[in-house]
Amino acid sequence: MKLVSHAVPGSEAFRANEAAHLAALDEIAAAAALAAAGGGEKARARHTARGKMLPRDRVANLLDPGSPFLEGRRDSGAWVCMTAPHPVRARSPVSAGCAVRR
Repeated sequence: MKLVSHAVPGSEAFRANEAAHLAALDEIAAAAALAAAGGGEKARARHTARGKMLPRDRVANLLDPGSPFLEGRRDSGAWVCMTAPHPVRARSPVSAGCAVRR
């Protein structure tokens, strides 16, 4: 069975969907960059001022140099947990077991 697309690339609806998807991808990339940085600069400074290591630094110190490590759900705190009676918004701790929805 061959899949047939009914999308019309020149249509206004197609362009609007494409723009919305590209904007969502930009938002995801920005959230991933913020997560990779360990949060905002203010949060990082506050954490290190207390003499604490950032989470990725702690993991890096546990691993042997060059050993592989697969990080899962680095952005889980930025998503909405729908299993709570009231959705938990960003900046709240969200477990990887939550059903998430953007």
